[in-house]
Amino acid sequence: MLQSRLNAFETNSSSIHTFCIKEGFKPDTNENSVLSATLQQYGWEHSSYTSSWFIDYCWTAILDYYNVLKYADDIETAKQKIKEYQDKIEAILKPCNIEVKWFYETEDGDRYYVDHADKFLPILDELLDNPELFISACLCEESCFYTANDNEDFYTPEKQEGFRIYVKRN
Repeated sequence: MLQSRLNAFETNSSSIHTFCIKEGFKPDTNENSVLSATLQQYGWEHSSYTSSWFIDYCWTAILDYYNVLKYADDIETAKQKIKEYQDKIEAILKPCNIEVKWFYETEDGDRYYVDHADKFLPILDELLDNPELFISACLCEESCFYTANDNEDFYTPEKQEGFRIYVKRN
């Protein structure tokens, strides 16, 4: 560890993202709908998001991690991994009569990212292995997530009855 100041503990401050997902959610499958998977910025600012942002968060994390558009060392493998995620997400949402429209650029051309996206992909993989939770994260109005950093107070919920809590710390 590098010590910059005498008698001071130095940390590498970073983000904390908390996902609160309602268990037992049953979506309305009577109507067809489209989810737009857009690219955003999810860093260490203090913000709260509704479930409608979850597909954006997932898509941004996937593209940020594999970074096909700019820096991937093995573009073909990266494209294959991205396609695998798209296929899994579409397969989970299809029985709910939901189509996904995938966007590859931000509306304003800014950089997109999820701070430490690599720490989210294992959470995403677990959710994709449990379609009911993934659907709830995307569609249930009670599901939500928070972003913050470890320099300030951040939302770390107590275990609430009926919710699954995931915390991504960096």
